[in-house]
Order: sequence, then structure tokens, then C-alpha cells
Amino acid sequence: MNVVVMSGRLSHTPELKQTPSGKAVCTFSLAVDRPRVKDVTDFYNFVAWEHTAEYIARAKKGDTVEVHGYLTTRQYEDRSGAKRTAIEVKVDEAHVIRKVGQSEAQATPVDYDGPVELTKFNEVSDDSDLPF
Repeated sequence: MNVVVMSGRLSHTPELKQTPSGKAVCTFSLAVDRPRVKDVTDFYNFVAWEHTAEYIARAKKGDTVEVHGYLTTRQYEDRSGAKRTAIEVKVDEAHVIRKVGQSEAQATPVDYDGPVELTKFNEVSDDSDLPF
């Protein structure tokens, strides 16, 4: 199964472009700290499309972002004619967790709609008619 979930800081402001057919595409990279390793950061490249691209393009360098997607590779030829392989994450879902300068206590996802009201439930004393 090819599933990628990462959280990190934007290493530069995301770059939003349009394809010739008008689809939005956004490229960006995240600086991701390695778990259980002090002072080691890796940089990963991401590509988001359409609504996700437009959403992530509003973020700025240094914002903390959580990304869900899958790993892809593609072949290309560089300017000198050498064949290269690019490894990047195609984004299915992204959330800006914290803006630059925002404390952890202030941090809420940008698309946060407020608290969900929980409803009370009645506990069943006889569970013999439950379907499971």
C-alpha cells in the first residue's frame, strides 16, 4: 500500500500554476524532522492539483502543513540531456496546521468550523436485539 502522511514546515512559499487546460497545480516542499533523531531534517517535494492546489497556495514559507498522499516517481531529461528521476508526493489532502508566528496554543487548522456539539445517547440495558 502506497500511503504517505507527513507534517512539516513549508521550505518556500508554494508555487501555483495553471495547466494549458486550466487546471490548478501547486508545487511545494516540506522540511520534515526525522522522528527520534535530533537536529536532522529531510526535504520532500509535493504536487497538489485543483482545489487542494488552490488551498495550499494560500500558505506561506514556514507554515506547518500536514499532507496525506502517495509516493510517485517520474523520469525526465535535464538541460544537459541527462536522464533524471524525480520522486515526489502527490497530495490527496492537505491542512495548514499552524501559521508562521502562531503559538501552538493558537494553532487550529485553517478549515476549522468550530466545536462539534455532541449529543447524548441512551445506554441499552438489553442488547439481545442488536444486529451484531
